[in-house]
Formats: sequence, structure tokens, C-alpha cells
Amino acid sequence: MVKEFLLITMLTDPMVYTEKSACEEAAKKLAQVDETAICIPAGKPQDTTMDTFIDLVIKLQAIQPKEVDSVNK
Repeated sequence: MVKEFLLITMLTDPMVYTEKSACEEAAKKLAQVDETAICIPAGKPQDTTMDTFIDLVIKLQAIQPKEVDSVNK
């Protein structure tokens, strides 16, 4: 039951290391407790949904209206 809880916790908010040496040191220490311990390298930071939405709005506002669009106004 403890391993399942730990697995769920790590999947929802995984610990990542920015330096390979720190990751390897942590893996060695964890391997003493559990031989299946692994290193998860730091990934690229991801934009939040709000950041993506704001970028989309800015791009849409920058699009020049077409002649067809301005005739109907």
C-alpha cells in the first residue's frame, strides 16, 4: 500500500533534478531502499493554459483584417 501511495504521489508531482550528478546521487541513495529507483531528468518548462491562450489572443489581434471582412462592417 505504501509503494502504491508513493507511486501515485510521484506521478502527480514528480521530483526532477536539474543536474545529472544530483540525480545520480539520489538514485544511489534510493537504490539502497528500493532497487527499482530511477532518475527522472528535468524536462522543459511547459506553458500554462493561460499563457497559451494569451499568446493566441495576441497572434489573432495581430492578424490584419481581410478586405472581405471590412466590407461587411
